[in-house]
Amino acid sequence: MALYEITQDCRIANNEYQKWDVVSDTEVGGYYPSVMKLTNWQKPEKKEKVIVDEVKEEVVKEDKKPNKKRKKK
Repeated sequence: MALYEITQDCRIANNEYQKWDVVSDTEVGGYYPSVMKLTNWQKPEKKEKVIVDEVKEEVVKEDKKPNKKRKKK
């Protein structure tokens, strides 16, 4: 069973509803997106936590020999 919030005054299933009323889909016979929106009253789904291990990479400096200067001819 889903709960919906009425977003504007309307008449559904021979009943008058006003803005901010909360109704179920069985009460009104379905979902009408033009005058309803899903409420956040449902229990949120459990989300899995992803643990990311930070890997520290050491930068190894290579010993470079200095470039020999070339003599101009």
